[in-house]
Amino acid sequence: MLWKTLVNGALLGTKNQKGEELSYLARLWVRTSSTKAFDAEQRLLERFLDKFKSSRVYIELENYGVQYIHTYSLRKKEEGGEKPIRSAILFTHGFGGGSGMFYHVLQELSRKGFEDVFAIDWLGMGRSSRPSSGLMSGRGYPQRSLFSLNRREKEEVSDECIDFFVESLEKWREEMKIAKLQLVGHSLGGYLSTRYALAYPERVERLVLLSPVGVPEPEENENSMPDFVKRNRLFTSLVGLFWSMNLTPQSVARIAGPWGPELVTKIVKARLKGMSEEEVKIVSDYLYHINVGRPSGELALNALLVPVFKTNFPGVYARRPLAQDLINKFPRDIPLTFLFGDRDWMLHPTIEDIVASMPNAEVRIISNTGHHVYLDNPPSFKRIMTQDVLTKE
Repeated sequence: MLWKTLVNGALLGTKNQKGEELSYLARLWVRTSSTKAFDAEQRLLERFLDKFKSSRVYIELENYGVQYIHTYSLRKKEEGGEKPIRSAILFTHGFGGGSGMFYHVLQELSRKGFEDVFAIDWLGMGRSSRPSSGLMSGRGYPQRSLFSLNRREKEEVSDECIDFFVESLEKWREEMKIAKLQLVGHSLGGYLSTRYALAYPERVERLVLLSPVGVPEPEENENSMPDFVKRNRLFTSLVGLFWSMNLTPQSVARIAGPWGPELVTKIVKARLKGMSEEEVKIVSDYLYHINVGRPSGELALNALLVPVFKTNFPGVYARRPLAQDLINKFPRDIPLTFLFGDRDWMLHPTIEDIVASMPNAEVRIISNTGHHVYLDNPPSFKRIMTQDVLTKE
């Protein structure tokens, strides 16, 4: 069946394929290519981020060889060429996002005179290279067949997946010759940025978490499920089934083929209110083309996160939650800021407990805002980031 072929990758290139492209047949159906992704991003950069440069930063990662991380840069002008950077601001996107989604705040930082500002696409996502071996092939995940000899414990796979992203970020920092990072991560990017800060605290100057996923520990209790979950057991069962199959949103867009761009446009209009028609077109094209390439980093979804519905706060939780690690292991000399929207489905009571136990932590709530705090209310978000949270070198 075509949908199964697209999801599992038989039309997306074999395991020996070295290029970043989908196969010819897949490109005919999905109607994308690396060239179209480049063009879509260029339209976004030219419209919103003309001061930023995009480039590939090459790294070598154990078990994955030479890869590259797609990077936006606003560098300080130095006589005699670029020099090591004492402190830099780095934005990391969430699942299904990309560097370009921070265009409002990146533009504002440029306008306010901030320098040495960067944003990256996580390895295996966006316009970064897409490894197709190991975990990034989709093989060895805990959801695979019970009869598979490669079946592994969920936590073991999650740890390996965390290491993949954390170590690739550290390799990027080394290549960029940056001493300290002011890390700003949204959703999954917030989770992975926190894991990086816990692994390399000496390299982090400040951590800013924008509606991060994976902080609380799930407390399953079927009797405390909200009514809307009880009324929609079929829907929640399907979500769990698709999650276990690693059927990602990107997979759905690929299956949709020529209707995929229209599907993404509808989602952007529904989720990101207040955009002009021009913005909707630019952002939708960008998100579509950077997401429907060869599957790689998206396959981490099941390894890192799991949907939990039998609880007071149904949603997506981390297989390795952050709460206790933040309270017990996060250095008290690194400022930690949580930013949530007042309509944010990620906001959990655990956050208040963490902040109350950490003298270096604070939580801020942005009004008229949901999960996408950087896009739902750009004026308030830009003001908080440039005036209250981030610091100039």
